[in-house]
Amino acid sequence: MDQGMAFSARAVARTFFLFAALIALPFSLSGKGLNYKLAPEELYASALEYLYGNDVDLNPRKASSLLKKAAAQNHARAQNLLALLYLEGQGVRKSMRQSAYWFQQSAENNYPPAMYNLGYAYITGRGVSRDYQLAHEWLMRVVSPEKPLAVSPEDFAFFKEIVASSQYQIGLMHATGVHVERDLTTAAAWIEKAADEGNYQASLYMASAFARGEGVSRDIERSNHYLQMMSLGAQNSFRMMLSRYYFQDVEGAFNNELNHLAESFDEEMQAEIIEKQIEIALGFLNAENPDRNPSEAIKWLRLASGGGSNEAKHLLANLLYRGIGTSRDLSEAYRNYADASEGSPIAAYNRAVLIKLGEAPSDADDYENWLSVAAKGGLYVALQGQDDPSKLQQMNYDEILQACIQAADAGDPKAEYCLAIRHMLGRGVEKNVDEARRLYESSARKGYADGQHGIGAMYYLGYGMKKDLDLARKWFEKAGEQNHAEALFRLGLMYESGTGVDVNMYQSFNYYSKAAELGHVSAQNNLGVMLWSEKGPYQNKKKGIHYLRMAADKGDQVALYNLAIEMLKGKRLDHDPEESLNMLMESAEKGYANAQLTLAKLFDLGHYVEEDASEAAVWYEKAAEQGIYEAQMKIAAIYKTGEGVPRSRTKALIWYGQASQLASFEAMCEVAKLHKELNWSGSDPARAKDQFAALIKDGYAPAYLELAEMYESGIGMKANPRKAMRLYKSCAKIKGFTFAAAVTDSMYHLGRCLHEGVGGKADVEKAFSWYSQAAERGHSQAQYEIALMYLKGTGIGSNLSEAMKWMRFSAENKNVGALEFLGMAYVKGQAGAPERDEAIAYLKLALELGSVSAQQALRKLGVEIEKTSPTAPGEKNDFRNEEVAGMSDLVVS
Repeated sequence: MDQGMAFSARAVARTFFLFAALIALPFSLSGKGLNYKLAPEELYASALEYLYGNDVDLNPRKASSLLKKAAAQNHARAQNLLALLYLEGQGVRKSMRQSAYWFQQSAENNYPPAMYNLGYAYITGRGVSRDYQLAHEWLMRVVSPEKPLAVSPEDFAFFKEIVASSQYQIGLMHATGVHVERDLTTAAAWIEKAADEGNYQASLYMASAFARGEGVSRDIERSNHYLQMMSLGAQNSFRMMLSRYYFQDVEGAFNNELNHLAESFDEEMQAEIIEKQIEIALGFLNAENPDRNPSEAIKWLRLASGGGSNEAKHLLANLLYRGIGTSRDLSEAYRNYADASEGSPIAAYNRAVLIKLGEAPSDADDYENWLSVAAKGGLYVALQGQDDPSKLQQMNYDEILQACIQAADAGDPKAEYCLAIRHMLGRGVEKNVDEARRLYESSARKGYADGQHGIGAMYYLGYGMKKDLDLARKWFEKAGEQNHAEALFRLGLMYESGTGVDVNMYQSFNYYSKAAELGHVSAQNNLGVMLWSEKGPYQNKKKGIHYLRMAADKGDQVALYNLAIEMLKGKRLDHDPEESLNMLMESAEKGYANAQLTLAKLFDLGHYVEEDASEAAVWYEKAAEQGIYEAQMKIAAIYKTGEGVPRSRTKALIWYGQASQLASFEAMCEVAKLHKELNWSGSDPARAKDQFAALIKDGYAPAYLELAEMYESGIGMKANPRKAMRLYKSCAKIKGFTFAAAVTDSMYHLGRCLHEGVGGKADVEKAFSWYSQAAERGHSQAQYEIALMYLKGTGIGSNLSEAMKWMRFSAENKNVGALEFLGMAYVKGQAGAPERDEAIAYLKLALELGSVSAQQALRKLGVEIEKTSPTAPGEKNDFRNEEVAGMSDLVVS
């Protein structure tokens, strides 16, 4: 085993030298200015600020200069970090010798990261002559220190990682016989210690050791345990490496983002684990392996199958079918073939053959379908009529491929079609679109329907050639004449949408009907929609629902969604919330974005299900991942507020950014608003200012308000109230209804600024004028301000009736101040005779909006305040009398 292989993998964590740098970093920075007379610890803290850009601009040169001063004063952590800078050439000229020198200085100060780094330098010969004896000595000083190590509180949490890395390197020395006698038992003992401390490379070694019985007794459970440990250890290492770049943890943004990234990384590691499990299984199946053991192979394949591997399921099914390593089990073999058939052409073929031979469960059917799936995956033997899966299993993958190539060379149209698919996908052969086109066309000209459809699809999509819808239609028609269901469906789509042909709903209906009768589920859905709705040439609701149910019963996600929506609305189908929710859930779980969005709305609003913000967020995010703009905006807002998920403005920024790619000014503005917010890692007021200015040039009115606030409050710049006033006024003068809300808000803010004297002398009359314009347009706070001005007689004369009129308007618009005022006015009789019921009604509304004053007033009135409870499922609007938002029409595939 290469001693350095694990430490050069930048894709995971750059190097353990960088890892040690992270260990050296404290999690609180001093923030003090530069001072050459500072103590070493202060010099070190200031260097970190310049190195990572905390509160100052990034300046690696300045950082290295400060580190040199701290290192000269024997500061161990500064010496280690300076060595790393020399190693990378960051802020200093790259120098392996200087790097090794400062590692040596830090190590002699008993600093564990430097001791490890120096030991590893002696292993690799970086900056020093390779010396395994000195490497072993330094590594042993980490794991068995002669005197207390220099471990600060900042380092302590990472100290065990350094110990584990040292144990792993010592174990590798014993495994390879470098400097010490080769001893696999001693190697395993050291490396197992490292694995138990979470070192993922050590875990991988132990997984192989327990699988092969090298230095330990063979133990499949222990082996798989360490494979799982490998995933966890790699994830932890990945988190710590990332923390180098996400140094500040503001409102949990750092932890939330690392969790998200680490989850993605964990998926990759799980894939590596499955790959390793299959590799071990194949090793036990290898006829040349003296330790060949099919029973052990089956154990490993079961583990990999449990992780979702189609390859493992197919291999396991082969062994179960033939009774190798276990008793023959046709039922379990078929189940594994079935599970793998969607992603494995060979598994799909074997599934079909077992059905034909009567060796599948009695309820299994659809032989032709799975044979077609295998053929469309490029499996030529599926088109040759072989009926014994054992024959196929006795051929290796290369032999299967060569049989296809030889037949294609001989001009077999079926083989040409299969080989074309392989070239399209790069499956077993080089991906070559031109070759795929040639083979499809050759197959098509010989009259093979799948080939005709294949070349038609390439012309239809313009894939690897110029798009030609007329040629696409002609090839689809040729395939359709041979009852090729997919080609007929494509023709139906073309005539329905007018793609390359004139719209002709009769032709579309006829093509859909033919494809539907041949079992094409998307055609069944589209035909059902035509018959059910008023979009097609014929209406027959009973027949329409028949085709929709036919497609839904086969699991078609669009048909499931269509039926669910109609049942939810309950207008043309019986209202059945339970069945419709089950269908909607099935469609969403199959990945249909519209179903995911609708399901998110139901959980968000509490329709038919208990309101659940967390569950709503899950489905909004799934729909957002498929590019649904509404879902992207919603999940961004959810992460921004933390409703149902841990708050993460970083994730909000990501999702708003995704939405903004659709040229959405609204999303662009939300991105800028996040950059405007202070006190978090993504804050960038200068960028926000530029983005708002760009949006203003594009005529997006809400940007005026945001930029005006920045100028008024001095966010990221020197305050400029006059400029803020000019922006408010520019927005207030925008005509039309497109940005009515922003224009109204600007009118209110102009009134507020003139009222308070922002940017100049107060002008009550002009303030009243702008307040009035906003109030007339329904702005609740402007209405409240006018009411107060009439009450106080501020510059306009006192008028109680006008005051009460505007106060009521404001209250109707749910202004808390107005509700509180009216509540107390009715209590005290200031609005006429005291009216307890009116007072209580206003105060309760204010309480619902979070008013503490209203709560106190109600208690004084002796009103019992009920605790709010969740609304029971079904109590809210059940969609019987209104359309599901944005989903009023049935959807065609």
